[in-house]
Amino acid sequence: FRRENGTDFMVRDGPNYYKNKKKNKSAETLYDIVAQDVIKDDKIIKNVCDSFKLPTPRPGIDDVEAIRQCGLPRIIIFNVQCFLQSPPMFGSNDNDTGCSFVQYYSIKPETVKAFQEGRITNAMKLWKQYVDEWETSEDMRKRLKGICVARNIASLGTVAKFESYNGKPFILNKCVSRKAGQDFIEFDVNVRLFSYVAKRLIYTFMDNLKKIHLSNAIVIQAEDDEEMPEGVLCCAHVRNLDPLNQAIHVNKLR
Repeated sequence: FRRENGTDFMVRDGPNYYKNKKKNKSAETLYDIVAQDVIKDDKIIKNVCDSFKLPTPRPGIDDVEAIRQCGLPRIIIFNVQCFLQSPPMFGSNDNDTGCSFVQYYSIKPETVKAFQEGRITNAMKLWKQYVDEWETSEDMRKRLKGICVARNIASLGTVAKFESYNGKPFILNKCVSRKAGQDFIEFDVNVRLFSYVAKRLIYTFMDNLKKIHLSNAIVIQAEDDEEMPEGVLCCAHVRNLDPLNQAIHVNKLR
């Protein structure tokens, strides 16, 4: 994996987005990726935060007290719980324990400094509101969305026929569970709960994962003009994914 600054992603912008459908390039991300794992178990992996040591504060980079005063998590964990077998048309195949793609993101010092100095963008406000209200507000929970872009889709043969879906945002609320701790928030995204069409699309891509240059991003969705423009919360670029051969059993990591 490698870091991206998020500015290649197109996000909502106002005024009157629902009429004008205007999108612009995002500002830079609020968090940087610091680690990634591909892991498997004899069951679907949940709550990575309870089983593995999280990235520690980076010396000379992470001011733990300043982060605490901002009221934001130091670490974001995204645990994408993916199937490996052909998905059924109805329901979810929980017997297919699959594997987890886990990404760890750490808050940028620039984000912390912006909060300290009152230079808070609308994207920052939305993220802070999400952190404060996700447990009690259905409106905020449904704002979490993902964007995936295959940067080289034109060179992938038959997969290229799905180009109309490339980079299209998707809401995650109905397939995600959340857990927050003292300095982190974890999102467990169960891909088995996606629509059948989306699952078939993902399964079609499985054989091509090693070839795909994939950029993935997370955004808190803006609805009104006063919340625009959106901004990418965190993102990463990954290549050479091969879950069947790369996934490490959790017993080897504990």
